[in-house]
Amino acid sequence: MNYFFWFLFFLAFPIIVHLFNFRRAKKLLFTNVKFIRKVSTETKSKTRLKHFLILGARLFAFLFLIAAFILSLIKLNSNELSRIDSMGLLYMDNSNSAIGNAINDERAFIEELVSSKKANSGFFLTNNFSSFSNNERTKTEILQKAEDLAVSYTSRSILDVLGRVEKQKDTYLISDFQDSSIEEFEEIKLDSANNYYLIYKQSSELKNAFVDSVWIVRDLEDYSNLLLYCKIGYTENFTEGNIVVKLIDDNENQISSVVVGMGNESEIEFSLPQNYSTSRFRIQINGDEIEYDNQFFVSLNESRSPSVLILSQTYNRYLSSIFGNSSLFNLTISTGEIDYELLKNVDLVVLNDYFELPVGLISQNLSEATYFIIPADSVDISNYRTEGGFSLETSPDLGSLEIQIAKGNELMKGVYKRIDEGASFPYARSNYQIQNVHEPILLLRNGSTLLGKEVESSLYFLTSPLKDEYTDFANHSIFLPIMYRIAEESLETDNTLFSYPNSFLEVSSLSPDLPPKIVSDGVEVIPEFSLTNQGGLVKIPNDLAPGFYHVLQGSDTIKSFGLNLPKNESLFTGPSFAEVNEFFANSSHVSVIPISDQKSSSVLDLADGNSLWKYALILAMIFILLETVFHRYIK
Repeated sequence: MNYFFWFLFFLAFPIIVHLFNFRRAKKLLFTNVKFIRKVSTETKSKTRLKHFLILGARLFAFLFLIAAFILSLIKLNSNELSRIDSMGLLYMDNSNSAIGNAINDERAFIEELVSSKKANSGFFLTNNFSSFSNNERTKTEILQKAEDLAVSYTSRSILDVLGRVEKQKDTYLISDFQDSSIEEFEEIKLDSANNYYLIYKQSSELKNAFVDSVWIVRDLEDYSNLLLYCKIGYTENFTEGNIVVKLIDDNENQISSVVVGMGNESEIEFSLPQNYSTSRFRIQINGDEIEYDNQFFVSLNESRSPSVLILSQTYNRYLSSIFGNSSLFNLTISTGEIDYELLKNVDLVVLNDYFELPVGLISQNLSEATYFIIPADSVDISNYRTEGGFSLETSPDLGSLEIQIAKGNELMKGVYKRIDEGASFPYARSNYQIQNVHEPILLLRNGSTLLGKEVESSLYFLTSPLKDEYTDFANHSIFLPIMYRIAEESLETDNTLFSYPNSFLEVSSLSPDLPPKIVSDGVEVIPEFSLTNQGGLVKIPNDLAPGFYHVLQGSDTIKSFGLNLPKNESLFTGPSFAEVNEFFANSSHVSVIPISDQKSSSVLDLADGNSLWKYALILAMIFILLETVFHRYIK
């Protein structure tokens, strides 16, 4: 602030001293007056020069003493003087990736930085965005807050941080900056009115492995069991070594463990019997190179058996045998007139051996079920186009062709690798060709589709009747898993096995009269929520620790979920120190400092004044010395 220059009034002191230091000259009478006047004139000229030199030396000595004082309290920035009456904003990224297990080192760094400041107050901000940061705090309060600093499970971008507190003259950002892209630094680069100190904690050299995703499928060899697959991800420089992946149940019992060699993307398979006593599991990764224990929480939703309705003009033993397992399916078979009451609460409707599809059954969506159409030996093509919504053409008779699996199809995920290498595939003779855009599941050797699915609807179809004279598909090992998968896909179930902070949970029932609660051991919060036609959406708060949670409405549990760290907290992605430094190379108001220099006094003193006060003090001493010289040697 300009009121620092009021100190320049101290320059009046040497002037006052100089004025009152004059002594009245004594008069002496001489006979030769002419001679006396000449000597007097010469003496007065020398005396006046001496007085001016001494006054100038005193003025400059005082001036540089005052300058030394002022320059120790202000900073020169872009030719502008600003008062340092506050240390500004100190932001500490206390996310798991930025702190990890080194939280004590981070506390020590903050304490050393704050203690080195001449200012007695400032703003202190962490990822929690607590009310503590709303007001300026004393150094004692900031140091106490740093002592209580804990890991936050919330990630913040640089723009969020800068928008939280009104812009300060000095802003210290201590972070690994992995959530910040180079584009987010543009606001800092353009804001030359303020000073920024980016204290960079290196993360690109850290190695870590983490659970990238988890999914559940049925065991194709024993469909009563579930297979839990997890995909392991890792940082780019983690290309060798081993990790141990463990599956642990809710009672802390280890179900299985697998040793994985890093270097390639890894998919790990765990078997879960259907009658397992818990639906909550924890995947834990251990290894010497893991930066911090990486745990992943999985919550399986309650499942029910698919309800299957077979509408067939003739009895089909293959369909009856596949879906007749009462432990897996609720099966109803109708071979006569269609009883539309049977369509209620059905998941999968199989239409087999129909020359004409029932009017309105599919086209008018009389049932919201998934449909699987198996044609008769001959069909009414126009009827299939009108009632089924897809275009058929009679296929030329090319004889029996080998069946192939269309790779990349989600329905066939896990099926292809179960087939032994060199095993024979079934054959089929296709009666029809599909003209609609569709998703192929099984192909014939000539590239035409045998089994496919409509892209815009839940409708599956075969282009060959399911009879021995047309195909041996029903006698092959791939027939059972494909049919099971189609039935499983027909279930409208919540397949969400895990969640991340700040995401939304779909709940089947939500009352506007009673807000939901998210609870866990020692935690109870009321989240944001909204009502939908299907129930509601509940937003997971951004500051919950990983673990298992329940959504309650009143005393009823309406949802359970496993909450995990965002993947970017484990991946350590973001601009490198060199990239950040290069980006701000021409920005004099931005200093990029590696946190490895935290013990350097030059780093800690960057924002407190400037070194010009030392030169001002030296000049003040020089002019004091000159005053002494003028006194002694000018007569």
